[in-house]
Amino acid sequence: MGYMKIFISELSYEFVLLYNIYIERPNGKIVLYRNKSYPMQKEDMKNLTKDYTYVYIEESYKKQHYEALEDHISKVVEDKTIPLGRRVELVKGCADVVIENLFSDPTSSDNVQRTSKIIDNMISFTFNNNVQMNKVLESFNDFKYVQHTRNVTFYSVLLAKECDTEDLELVKKVATAAMLHDLGRSALSPDIREFCEDLSEKDLEALHNHPMSSKQIVESCNLQDLVCDEVLDMITQHHERLDGSGYPQGISHLEMSPLTRILNIADQFDLLTMKSGDHPGMKPFDAINSIIEEKEKFDKNILQIFIKSLGRTPKLEK
Repeated sequence: MGYMKIFISELSYEFVLLYNIYIERPNGKIVLYRNKSYPMQKEDMKNLTKDYTYVYIEESYKKQHYEALEDHISKVVEDKTIPLGRRVELVKGCADVVIENLFSDPTSSDNVQRTSKIIDNMISFTFNNNVQMNKVLESFNDFKYVQHTRNVTFYSVLLAKECDTEDLELVKKVATAAMLHDLGRSALSPDIREFCEDLSEKDLEALHNHPMSSKQIVESCNLQDLVCDEVLDMITQHHERLDGSGYPQGISHLEMSPLTRILNIADQFDLLTMKSGDHPGMKPFDAINSIIEEKEKFDKNILQIFIKSLGRTPKLEK
């Protein structure tokens, strides 16, 4: 049986437990502390915090833990008793659950409200806690299209912040587009969806059309409270390139939404660094070099800011 370490502060928001609680003895042995059949009350929590900073739950309950935290995530991520790295993990986990549900049923008003709320929390957490790109990169190397969506959303918010974007409404537009940009992939077969290589011409055409499919899904679903024309433009243009070499429409910089340029870089960087199937994913430094080799495709100023945010010295020729 595998265990997941969680800080006790994560439990203080859920007095009716969904899972067994385990503690670690001085000899390193993990033992049962409280069965889930017995609800955890405030007094029990107070006693537990006297001797322990963190406890364990069974790994199989990870998703339930994030679902339980979702309603309280704004409090959790501001809790300084939880290390910043762990708070990044908590936002990541809650975002994954929300995105997975949204992809399963984008017409659900509940899923739409949850999506809007997690976007607000991601933005607030990033701006209020001085979250750095390298802290996010430490754990963002897994791949499924759900995780890709979460990664791109986080990168887009961080990049917008580094671009000194003080208008949080603009940041939310970028984050919303990032959260919805790959909804069209949900209609693709798994072989195409998971970015497999050696696709047939027909499959490649379907893949290249997914930005338009994403837009169509958004327009046909109950997402009016989340989207506007700028968001729709970013969704359809996230694979377009400044030199006109992108898809699905092959537009150039003259037609591209300014905010799309943030999403372009965030999306491309994640695609290059993500592990997928037998593809190990590039190291961040190699991914940046790959993007620099095609620098005419991306906004130079935003790319320089992105490189700096990774702790690298940009070497872009004029």
